[in-house]
Amino acid sequence: DGAAPMEPWRFDDESFASPFAACGLAGVHSTRAPVVSRAECDALIAEASDAITSGLSSSFTFTAASRLGEVHASDLPRARVWLSRALPERFWPLLGSRFGADPARLVVYDCLVVRYSAADGGVRQPVHRDAALYTINVPLSAPSSFEGGGTWFELTREVARLERGHALAHASELRHAGHRLRAGERWVLVLFAIVDDEPELARRLGELAA
Repeated sequence: DGAAPMEPWRFDDESFASPFAACGLAGVHSTRAPVVSRAECDALIAEASDAITSGLSSSFTFTAASRLGEVHASDLPRARVWLSRALPERFWPLLGSRFGADPARLVVYDCLVVRYSAADGGVRQPVHRDAALYTINVPLSAPSSFEGGGTWFELTREVARLERGHALAHASELRHAGHRLRAGERWVLVLFAIVDDEPELARRLGELAA
């Protein structure tokens, strides 16, 4: 797009909280500050909402079970351009900081903008593992627009709830679920990452965890 390249964001231990460390699950990390601005959150929601309204919704594994609205970022032109810059600028350095991954070797396995809606009955996801190596969730909605929600982890039986624009990162093989939404509408950006030259690594780790 002709824009100057952005310097990668810098993350250190002070950039993160480990919400379940006291429960023995240290591999779940949440950022203490937003990694997606309010304007970026609004833009992602608007483009995804328009796409879903027009019928451009994915057939992701859990859609039929939970009636979620969701669309692949690859099908959203503006989100795709934004993501191409945000990945090396902030998301890959984030994963490198927490998991020791080489940012230069990380690639997107998939990226979704997901809508939970109490009115439409799409209020949760069942317990599952993601088919990737690392997962990042970023709540896009203002907290005042919904009640409930969050990411539930089986090992702790606890729910992680983040502020808008903050990131929750974890190993994809951890069993987790989209916690039930009680009211309103909640949008989430979900990013799945793998290592470029180790495409089968996520599958093998998933088999070991099963």
